[in-house]
Amino acid sequence: MRQVPYDAKKEFVNDLKYHGLTGGKSSMWKSLLNSIITYDNYALDEERKIMLQDLTWSFFTNIRSDGSKFKTNAYMIPGTEPQSESEQWKSSRWFRVTASTAKQAHNLGGLLVDTTTHIDSTYRKLYNYLAYHVWNLHPFSTSDTAYGIDNEDRARTDYHDVMLNSSPGIKVLKTGFWVNKLWPELGCSPDGIVYDPNESNKYGLVEIKCPKLFKKIVPADVFKSLEQKVITNKDLYTACFSRPTSNDIKLELKTTHGYYFQIQFQLAITGLNWCDFVLWSNIGKPNIERIYRDDQLIVTMIGNITNFVEKCNRTRNF
Repeated sequence: MRQVPYDAKKEFVNDLKYHGLTGGKSSMWKSLLNSIITYDNYALDEERKIMLQDLTWSFFTNIRSDGSKFKTNAYMIPGTEPQSESEQWKSSRWFRVTASTAKQAHNLGGLLVDTTTHIDSTYRKLYNYLAYHVWNLHPFSTSDTAYGIDNEDRARTDYHDVMLNSSPGIKVLKTGFWVNKLWPELGCSPDGIVYDPNESNKYGLVEIKCPKLFKKIVPADVFKSLEQKVITNKDLYTACFSRPTSNDIKLELKTTHGYYFQIQFQLAITGLNWCDFVLWSNIGKPNIERIYRDDQLIVTMIGNITNFVEKCNRTRNF
């Protein structure tokens, strides 16, 4: 088999990094998938495996070299502040595991540690993750996600206004896509960087959610609304917060929910110690919960996710 020069490999990797999901064109992964999806029990000879491992190594070498111009481990990629409106943001994130899928990638990474059990279901979950989040075969967008994007700026302003009452010097800045040199294959896009002079670690994050439930009630009225049957237990079945036991108490994010993993992933990437989790309502005061760094979870989660990426990347290279 013909040996591929290093420069050609590097060019290939860069093409994967920057031309996958931009410009409205089909990704390279989708084209490749369409050509092999009909094969069952696809087998690779040893020479092919070595080449794919070499490509995987080149991939990691390339993304690690991107961070060499930054002085700190955690850095924001310039030009990504507009987030979904930025081509640089899109090209920087599409090949990385990002915070919104942290729990899913964490669970997959844990399954891939032991490939001797539940092989079929594990690979089915792996395929579904790749299809949705890497190959972009099933672009995901709903009216609820659009509602959140449309109201993010307003929600960030409301959060700042509420926080000024307890911390007059607080500042909130919109930010872009963050990467950490320790794990350059991962990345996150927090909803803001927060400066709070009242905290010992003065810089943190803010993560904003705009649940459709809070279009008709405010967060502080969840308990009362249940009693008055304005909402039902069914409305809270998939809620990210624990059911309140009285009225006017702060809603608390479930530590088993994907949003909790998302926040801890962001804290790991940015190296910060706290994040304000905001449940926003268009008709009243938002619910704000300060969530601190959970190092025990972070160690396990990052270990599982990096394991997932290493094994997933060989699959992505075919």
